Amino acid sequence: MLHAAGRLLLLALVACAPVPGTDGTDTDTTTDPDALGQSGRLYDVPMSLVWGWNTTDSIDGVCVDLKIATNGADVRSWSLDVVTDQPITDLYYVQGADVRVSDTGFTVAPSVTPELTDGEEVLARFCSRPGVRPVSMTASVSYVDSPDTDPPATPDPYDMLLDVPKEFGLQFAEEGEENGGRCLRFDVINLTNVPVIDWALEVTMVEDVARTSSEGLWFYEGRTATQLIVLPDYDSRTIQPFDAETGRVCLSPFSVPIAIRAGDAPAP
Repeated sequence: MLHAAGRLLLLALVACAPVPGTDGTDTDTTTDPDALGQSGRLYDVPMSLVWGWNTTDSIDGVCVDLKIATNGADVRSWSLDVVTDQPITDLYYVQGADVRVSDTGFTVAPSVTPELTDGEEVLARFCSRPGVRPVSMTASVSYVDSPDTDPPATPDPYDMLLDVPKEFGLQFAEEGEENGGRCLRFDVINLTNVPVIDWALEVTMVEDVARTSSEGLWFYEGRTATQLIVLPDYDSRTIQPFDAETGRVCLSPFSVPIAIRAGDAPAP
């Protein structure tokens, strides 16, 4: 039988031992980082990392919950190299993924199944001293299907517009008639090298317009009759780098776009 000092030493060793990684399905102790106070999001094509401080373990240690996803791509394997605001001196708990200390922060890799598909998420946690905040990351992936990074071809008979910071492009072309209006196809293109989520586009038309029907994206009247607000529907919230989401709007009276401006979705 262990004497009292021996029992205390054994308990201390068990408490400090790293927990082997799992497949990220155990959500009893790992919280969605979106629900936490101190949190943030990092992107590197095609991966996203949401992080949040869960609990303060001690005076100088913090547990960080992670949510990892692919933003639409299917990958055979993945790993993340994450830079933190300060070095980690002690990594004493790991759950849900293979988390290891690096010179600039930490690395994350799958602990069981290397594949990660669109719609899947890996939830993980690590505890470290000192508590750290991720500030940037680099992703390494092997794709199931290599993505097409070429912008779509410019349609006829019209052209392509760019917003001022050149983050979005709008390709448009006339496409039939419906409900008494002439229709335009809108291809909203992400011109950056990171995914964009919950985007909005303000489109200025040459003349006043009125919408008779639409599909594929959500179209709303703007502040004036020469403006249309374009928003994603449920299937188009995320646009991958150099990819496009397409919608169709029918107008009477009819006009064509002359300028676009990207921004946050307007308040309802």
